[in-house]
Formats: sequence, structure tokens, C-alpha cells
Amino acid sequence: KGKWSGELVCKRKNGSKFNVRLCASLVKNKSGKPDCIIAAFEDITERTLMEDSLAKERNLLRTLVDNLPNQIYVKDTSGAFVFTNPSCAHLMGAKTPQAMVGKTDLEYLSKKRAAETFIEEQKILRTGKPIISRHGHYHRHGHTSYFLVTKVPWRNSSRNIIGIIGINHE
Repeated sequence: KGKWSGELVCKRKNGSKFNVRLCASLVKNKSGKPDCIIAAFEDITERTLMEDSLAKERNLLRTLVDNLPNQIYVKDTSGAFVFTNPSCAHLMGAKTPQAMVGKTDLEYLSKKRAAETFIEEQKILRTGKPIISRHGHYHRHGHTSYFLVTKVPWRNSSRNIIGIIGINHE
């Protein structure tokens, strides 16, 4: 109570707009009555422009990934899915990409195939060496699909391997 903070769009004399973060506090005198308001403004225009740019870039990439016919997936170091695109979810038999998050290949593949995949991916995690365009196949509902598999280490900003990024191209 007696404090407020938020973001505002302000207008300069020349008509141009800029974004600010405002923090304001009500100061009371000894008798508890309002005396004055102390406020601090911070120009956040640069941050806001960067956030908008990142949102546009994310939307572009998400549109691309969601509409490619290739199966795209990201797994953590334990083999659990962190992200999949709709094509991957469809191939694996999941209702949605989000339904695969936190699950492993064991929930979608035979035990043998899931174990082979896990061993292959653990080697990538251990060595940091990607697999590029390996021929693979997939049996489902009496139909065999052939594709090229590419798996690369997923690294954080410190260059530590934190998972696998994969793409299958039929």
C-alpha cells in the first residue's frame, strides 16, 4: 500500500514514444498524512525493442518448425522430450507435441528400439559428436518409413551439453 510500479508509454515533445518503468512511493509525514510522492523512472525502450524483436524471431522459428514435414525434437540428458513439433508427435502417435514433454522413447517405441536410441544419444552426450544424415527406418502400423536422422548436442550458453536436438527427414 502506498507503492506502485509498472510500465508506461510516454511521448516526447517531438511526438516520438518511449517506454519507461515507473516506481512510485507515497511518503507520509509524522502524523501519517501523505506528504509527497517519490518516483523513479527508467527508460526501458531498448529492452522493450529487444523483447519485441525476440518475440518476432520466436514466432518465425515456431511457425517454421510447426509446419515442416520433418520430425524435430529436443531431449534432455535423461532422454525425456523437452520439445517436439507436430510432425514428430504425429509419427510417434501422441495427440499433441505438448503431450510428449517429459516422456521418453520407451513410451512410444519398442523396448529394443528405445534402448538403441538411448545408447546412441548417450554417446552423443558423452562425446559431443553429432550424427549427421544416418539412414534409419521406422515400423508402425504395418508400414515402414525410411528417413535420414541428424542428432546434435544441445548446448547451453556456457557450451555445456544439456541434451540432444534431432531432426528426421523422410
